[in-house]
Amino acid sequence: MIEGEALAYEVHRSKQRRKTLSISIDPARGVRVLAPARTSKATIEALITERAAWILSKVAEQERAPAPRQFVSGEVLPFRGKDLPLTVSGWIEEFIRVELTPGGFRLSVPANLPQSERQGMLRFALLRWYRAQAEDVFGDAVRKSAAVMGLTPQSVLVRDQRNRWGSCSFDGVIRLNWRLILADEATLEYVVVHELAHLVQRNHSRDFWALVEQYLPDCRERRAELREASSRLTF
Repeated sequence: MIEGEALAYEVHRSKQRRKTLSISIDPARGVRVLAPARTSKATIEALITERAAWILSKVAEQERAPAPRQFVSGEVLPFRGKDLPLTVSGWIEEFIRVELTPGGFRLSVPANLPQSERQGMLRFALLRWYRAQAEDVFGDAVRKSAAVMGLTPQSVLVRDQRNRWGSCSFDGVIRLNWRLILADEATLEYVVVHELAHLVQRNHSRDFWALVEQYLPDCRERRAELREASSRLTF
């Protein structure tokens, strides 16, 4: 029981040499605890209690996540911080065309596309379009902030990072999650400045946050907004 409510969770005991406990929140299977084979129930329950606030926040975040997309006319799709209406129509060509018009997204779909393949192929076409937009936008965003900060990253790569919005490797390569193309410009700028600051400070020390705040005085607010919006920046 957490805050008066029952919390269901699964325990998966490792038969290998696992030494630590960990908790994950799976959208399909709920709260899962990975534990060494001989971990006691009391120890597991103590960890659940200790991390209750985090668990509840993650469960609530997933409950707020949008329903799976159907890719039909009238649905809305995110792009650069806006929800844009989608129009789907058939056409005679053999490929799917994605367009961004003044009225929103337009998908032109082959009339003979099998229904069983329709949703998967429309999703793939849109993902490819989003990635292409990210490739164009992110490089410019990094160059703009890097010039202001007097820094020079080695390169900028767009990646499908599951658990992070960006990263900065020791060789100076900035990697950005393509899903940031769904967010507004202020959120993208925050992640870019955050990763560029790691070229100077390789940790999250006070000096690091002072450097970020030097260029983004409202970085704390932007960070909080990113956390709040993260469940919506999905596709």
